Amino acid sequence: MIQIVAFRAAILGFENIGVVEFRRKLDFAREFRYWVIRRITLFVLSITLVFALRNYFALAITMPLSATVTVAISYYMSSYRPVFCFKKFKEIWSFPFWILCANYMDYISNRADEIIIGGASSTTMMGHYHIASDLAMLPTREVVLPMTRALAPTYSKISHDRDELAKAFNGIFNVITIICASVALGLFVVAEDVVVVLLGEQWVASIPFFKWLALYGGLEGLVLTTGSFFIIINKQKLFASLNIGRVVVLLPALIAASYLADIETIAMTRAGIMLLFVLVVYFTIVQISNISFCDIIVAIWRPLISGVIMAAAVLSLHNSDLNSHILSLAHDVIIGGIIFTTMLFALWYISGRPGGAEKTTLKVGWEQFNRRILKR
Repeated sequence: MIQIVAFRAAILGFENIGVVEFRRKLDFAREFRYWVIRRITLFVLSITLVFALRNYFALAITMPLSATVTVAISYYMSSYRPVFCFKKFKEIWSFPFWILCANYMDYISNRADEIIIGGASSTTMMGHYHIASDLAMLPTREVVLPMTRALAPTYSKISHDRDELAKAFNGIFNVITIICASVALGLFVVAEDVVVVLLGEQWVASIPFFKWLALYGGLEGLVLTTGSFFIIINKQKLFASLNIGRVVVLLPALIAASYLADIETIAMTRAGIMLLFVLVVYFTIVQISNISFCDIIVAIWRPLISGVIMAAAVLSLHNSDLNSHILSLAHDVIIGGIIFTTMLFALWYISGRPGGAEKTTLKVGWEQFNRRILKR
């Protein structure tokens, strides 16, 4: 399996670097098509091979095949043709070294728990934990990561104006907080129904891990958007140092949890360390930029309170008499969605209707309603 999947990285190394121009020029329509084609290709190949081969090797074979398609698409969608050259090697290497270091530390942080569990527990429990981890963090990562790809070119356009850069960061942070608070706390309280509906009864053992890893995913979303900010203000070395510090704290904590407690404690430890890391990252941002603690609190308090109230309401209004997990999940999601949205806009109105995601949403919604309905 590892030998087959390893070909993916080797093949993706030939991807046309010209596709970064989509983001650099803020051509998000082409960026969207590029990633959608990649995802659809991966989905079609994996499903086709699973039905054809009927074993897990189908998923491994899909990886290098989809990478091959990605390379082909990259040259089709971008007219740029790279040339092998060492002239700018020193200049280029001096910049991304710390970014590369930060990425390696991030990878270790995201996989350390699975490596420790793989060595200390059975393959069955490792499988439950891995699936729970992927499923719990999928919603926030799939929403937040595409947004982060747009941040670097957007920030670079206004990097000369620190006040404008701080304003843009606060706006993005407000949106990300709304997404992460609603999704992470929502998944925490509906964990049982989500796991059973999406994976089946045989994955019930994943539920205890799923809850804490969902919270981890929400906290991770708050950090994913900060990397571009550190790079734009030329603080990539500091960002790498923060990630190194996270690994230094995380590894001993996870090892201790694996020996002294159970796998659920490992998931709880991972979420706790991420919370600490979020606090450290945003404390550092306040120290090195025009962003204040007040800006952070203003952006986060409404989504956080709305999320906590939503979670409490879903738990108290949960209908345990429903025989279907699908109906139970739908019931809780509808209640949670209504309560979170209502509380978010109520708190926004009470606080004086400041600028932010709520005001922008209402403005865009009214413009669309006016254009599509009133002008008919």
